[in-house]
Amino acid sequence: MDTELRLQVLAAVAGFSPYHFHRIFKGIVGEKLDNFIQRKRVEKAASILLCRPDIPVTENALHCGFSSSSVFARVFRAHFGMSTTDICARMKKRS
Repeated sequence: MDTELRLQVLAAVAGFSPYHFHRIFKGIVGEKLDNFIQRKRVEKAASILLCRPDIPVTENALHCGFSSSSVFARVFRAHFGMSTTDICARMKKRS
């Protein structure tokens, strides 16, 4: 998930046109390809954040395929309803 995944490339690998691949993917998975990729990336980054708090947030974001830490922060807040700082603070309270 840390590399750029493009519809055209994935469709070619699967042997479908981009249009048909997108329709099939959404029908099976239940969400658009871009949304799926973004969700998987932010969930992976959150897992790393929780399991490896020693890794800087920016490094984690870039490793998981986000173009910048600000993009990651925006996506993280939209997905989880809190910032990475909030998550880290909660983890420190539990420790």
